[in-house]
This record gives sequence, structure tokens and C-alpha cells, in this order.
Amino acid sequence: MIKIKQTLFFTFLGLGLTYQQTSNETQTMIELIQSFTNFANSLNGTTLPYEAAEQIIPAISKFQEYVYDIALVNFIPQYNIDQSLINSMLEAINAAYQRSYPITNQQTPSIFNSLDQPECYTKYSEGDIMIYYGFNNYIKFATGEDSSGSEFASFCVSEPNFSHILDDFIGLIEGTGECDILAALFSGEPKSNIYTGWTDFKVDRSSYLVMYATLGIAMQTTCNYLNTSLDQSKIKDMNGKYTNQLVRMISRILEFNALAQQSVSQSLTLTLIQIMVDNPNLSLDTFTNGFNGFDLYSDLLLTIGLTYSSADERDFYSECWNCINVTLGRYRAVLTWLSFNTTTSLSSDLNLQQYLTENRNPQDIASAIRKNVGDCVSGVWIFNQSTPHSIESAFEDRIVSYQGEIYDIYVWGVQEDCLGRQSFRQSLY
Repeated sequence: MIKIKQTLFFTFLGLGLTYQQTSNETQTMIELIQSFTNFANSLNGTTLPYEAAEQIIPAISKFQEYVYDIALVNFIPQYNIDQSLINSMLEAINAAYQRSYPITNQQTPSIFNSLDQPECYTKYSEGDIMIYYGFNNYIKFATGEDSSGSEFASFCVSEPNFSHILDDFIGLIEGTGECDILAALFSGEPKSNIYTGWTDFKVDRSSYLVMYATLGIAMQTTCNYLNTSLDQSKIKDMNGKYTNQLVRMISRILEFNALAQQSVSQSLTLTLIQIMVDNPNLSLDTFTNGFNGFDLYSDLLLTIGLTYSSADERDFYSECWNCINVTLGRYRAVLTWLSFNTTTSLSSDLNLQQYLTENRNPQDIASAIRKNVGDCVSGVWIFNQSTPHSIESAFEDRIVSYQGEIYDIYVWGVQEDCLGRQSFRQSLY
């Protein structure tokens, strides 16, 4: 059994440390607390966490800058820190827990069960329960209520397996063993309604786990400091291991998020295919409306055009940048996207009817539009009016349409993407 020092004063003395507070350390502590508070506040925790990544990525990146100073939390009672800062941090942690825990705890067993890895859920569950229990003791230490650290020291003594349980929990996020919850989240698990490319969802859930692991790391580093059987060098090595793990966990989220942004076409293709497989008999309007409701990328605007798989190029002509084409079962779909922060290149009174003549086929119509409207046209869709079809668009004023007796025409473009015309052969699959 480890022996615990009963006061922080003797902890410092036994470690050979002379505690002298400096203004730089105090400022670093304040910034560490503020960055973690902002990180916790950025967590969304809802079933459909729209725009979560946009909020979380900057916050978790800022927090990562202070990770190597996290051992300073062991000296919180000794710093002259405004209590309101500490209270704000604890309130943010509690609020994030209340928002995120129910949905995360519901979805995590489903993910691991679908992967036939129930032992991985055990590691998650044990870590979740242990961190929750220990943190309730740790709060008293952090707020100065347990100024000697004796109550939290009792937790460290009574739970000698805490470090092993924490290591397993961290391993889920680091992906160092067979259990890799981040890979499962970012790869998607349709059986759990987690689709490839749903970055807001994945960043939100994985970041909550990192927040929770951070609490466990803060607690374990404090247990190390309070352990009289450890010399200063050993404590430094053990705490260094945890800070390095925390850096790697955050880096993995940032890397996975960057990868998702770079593989939009692949992610959306896999998601579209999965939704087609899961919903083979929906009406065209129901399908398109439901697909755009997924909000897979909050920084992208999506437009989907859908008809039946029996339609050929005479029924549905498409040429566009940033498009994917999928024909599966009874559906034929084309999905396209634009960046959120873009400005339309099209006039609101653009008259598409003028490009129609009796003898023009869809390709000729598209050529005339391109020639006259210019290089800032990102795409053209032309549906034969007699062909059943459905369009659901989030492009707003970036898209102009015309519904005629023979053809329905959709043209879109933005000033930021003036790429000219894509070759005819490239545009058709």
C-alpha cells in the first residue's frame, strides 16, 4: 500500500521542492484554467451537434498549448487564483458532463457491441465510473475545502487500481491496443446511426472523452505527488507520461478532423451509399429531404439531386465540380457541395429560359450557359421534366433554377470557385 503525506507542505518538503510562487506560474495557471474552461464550454452534447467542430477544434487546440503545465493543478490551493475562475471551470465541466454523458453513454456500448468488442466497453465503463467517483473528491482539493489534501489522499490509497483503469480509458482514445474508439467514431458505424464524414458528431463525442480523460490525468498526477514512496524523478517521469498521452489524444482528434476535411468526396460517397442501402423504398422527396437533414459537414453546404436508376443522360444530365454520383437499387443520385463562407456568382434574375431552343439537347444547353454566364459556374443539372426527380439544396442564393415544359434546369456557382468547365467525360459516371 502506498503511503500518503497528509499536507501539501510536507509533500513539497518531501519532494525536495521549495515552493515559491512566481507571477509567470500564476499567469500560466490562470491561462490553463481558462483554456480548459473554454474547451469544456465548447462541447455540444446534443443528438445532432450542428457546428460542433467549428466550436471545439479552436478550443481544444488552445487547450493543447497548456497541456504540459497540467501538473500545476496539484498546487491550485497554494496559488492566489481568483476563486471565481475555479468555480467557472467546475461549472463548465459539470455542464459539459450533463450535456454529453447521457448520449455518449448510450452510444458507446452500441458502437463496441456492433464491433463485437464488449471488453472495450468494459474499459470505458470502468474508467467512466472511477473518474466520476474520484473527481467528486478532487473538487474539494481543487477548491481548497480539502486544503491538506487528506480526503483526496484517502481516495488514492483506497483505489490502488485507479492508474491501471485510467490507462485503459486513455488507451481507448489513443488507440494503442485493440480498442480504438476514435477510429470507430471517425470510420462510422451505420448500425449505431454514425455515418462516415459526420465530423461534428465525431469531434464532439471524442472531445468529451478527452475532457473526461483530462480530469482523470489531473487526479492521477495529484495522487503521484501525494505518494511518499515516489521520489521526485519518478513523479516527473510518471506525470510526463500522462501529459504526453494527453497531447497525443488531442493530436489524434485534430488529425482525424483534418483527414475528414480532406476526404469529403469519399466520406459523402460512403454515407450516401449507406443511406441508400438503409432506405431502399423511400419516395424521392422523402429521401432528399432526409439526407440534407443529416448536417454531416457544418462548414459545407450540400445539394442532392435524385431520380430513379432507370434514368439515363437524356433524363438527367449533370456536369459539375465537387460532385459525386451514385446509382444503387432504385436510386440514381448526384451530390454536390460548396463551402459555407462563399458568395454567389450568379445574378438573381438570371434568365435560364433564354438558353433553350427546340433543337438543343441538354449538353448544348449546358454549353450555352457556361459560355454566357462565365467560368464561375460550378455546376449544371438538367432534368427532363417528364422524369420523376427531387432536389434538396442548401445553396440558397448560390443556385438558380428554371422549371419549364421540357426541362428543369439548376445552375449554381460562387465567386471563390471560378474553375471553368469540367470535361464532359469527367462529369459523367
